[in-house]
Parts: sequence; C-alpha cells; structure tokens
Amino acid sequence: MVGNMKRWILPVMLVHVSTWAIEMPPSALDDPTRPPAAGATIGAGAGMLGSRLESVYLPKKGKAHVTIDGTQLAIGDEFGGRRLVRIAETMVELDGPEGREKLYLTPQVEIVRRTVRTEKWWGRE
Repeated sequence: MVGNMKRWILPVMLVHVSTWAIEMPPSALDDPTRPPAAGATIGAGAGMLGSRLESVYLPKKGKAHVTIDGTQLAIGDEFGGRRLVRIAETMVELDGPEGREKLYLTPQVEIVRRTVRTEKWWGRE
C-alpha cells in the first residue's frame, strides 16, 4: 500500500503545481525591475506630475540624452507639451506654459559635495 502511494505522489503533485501556475494572473509573473509602461503615470496627478526621470547619459563626445517615462530625449526635444532645456548629472529641467519643472533621478536623495583639504600629516609644522 505504501509502495502504491509513493508511486502516485509525484505525478499528483506535479499536476497540482502545474494547474496552480496556469491559474496565476499574468501580473504576478511580470518583471519587478521593469520600468512602468510608457503611458502609465506614477502618482495621482495627470500630465507631468507623474513623469519620472529614468536615466541620464552624458557622453564625452556626442549629444547628451535622457529617458523620461520610456521616451529618449535630447536638449530641445518636447515631452508632454514641455521643452527639455537642461540636462545635469542627476536632474533635467523642462520648460512649459506653467513654468519650469525639475525632474530628479533620485528625488529623495540630496547630493552634497564637499572639498577635503589635505595637509601634510607626517611632518611637524
């Protein structure tokens, strides 16, 4: 009797697991590291309020460009009725009818640059 159960337990479990995977909604299988769809907005507001700066590319030679909500832009390009006027290491500036708006790569992080003064430490002065 135990031999019969051992013989059938693996096929029964495989069928059970495979039906569970088939019934799983597709959103549960999405890649969590993929940026949101180009049409999706983040937050409650519409238009530029939900836009997100995804990447900044500043080459030594060639044109700088950025990716905002999956759209690649260079200086002078328009996005959502606004013109890209400035690209920096961690932010971009957009100019539109409501004024200028800044989008940051990491909105919650403030970068503070400090200069360290080095002095001779091995001798007496």
